[in-house]
Amino acid sequence: MNIRPVILLLTLLVGGHLGLAHSATVNFSQELYPLQVNEQEIEHSLFNKVTKLTLAPGKYALKLKYSDLYELDYDEHEVVESEPFWVTMLIDQEGDYQLLFKRPVDVAQAEQFAKKPSVAVRQPDNQVVTLVRIKPMVMHGGDVVSQQKMVSSAVQATQVLVQPSSSVAKPKGVSHPDAFSMLEFWWQQANDAQRVAFLEKIKGQ
Repeated sequence: MNIRPVILLLTLLVGGHLGLAHSATVNFSQELYPLQVNEQEIEHSLFNKVTKLTLAPGKYALKLKYSDLYELDYDEHEVVESEPFWVTMLIDQEGDYQLLFKRPVDVAQAEQFAKKPSVAVRQPDNQVVTLVRIKPMVMHGGDVVSQQKMVSSAVQATQVLVQPSSSVAKPKGVSHPDAFSMLEFWWQQANDAQRVAFLEKIKGQ
């Protein structure tokens, strides 16, 4: 048995959880979901969108997208989507945050909403706060980041733990991810310091 992949998985798991002490859970929906937190992109699988993020206290820039399916006739449907957009969000309490939006009742209203999405969040203390839209800006190298980067550089180092939604049933015939896929996933979630530390640990084995 190759022990190194197991060490990698445990190292990233432990390191990620230690950095998330006193964290909060942000809950999204299937129709309004995250694409990016600050500079960290969120990966979604074909059958399962990420609808939960665990974030440490701080101010974040969230890149969101709205996508909804509407039934037109018995066998006809239409998907309405927005362009990705950015909002700012402050995490200053422990507990659950729930992103809220007024779901349009039909395609016409959905198309209007998609042009100018409005999002709010219910905080752990049940207070509802409207999230402020911000414009993305292009930095050196063509990378797109939000103006939130100018607010505080400290949040860039904050750990983000992605938790796939358990509400979506797995397709039949698909087994649990193999070890390689799990290792690849957690490697992508690790920051540069964790990756360097692990590689040094492997070299010393």
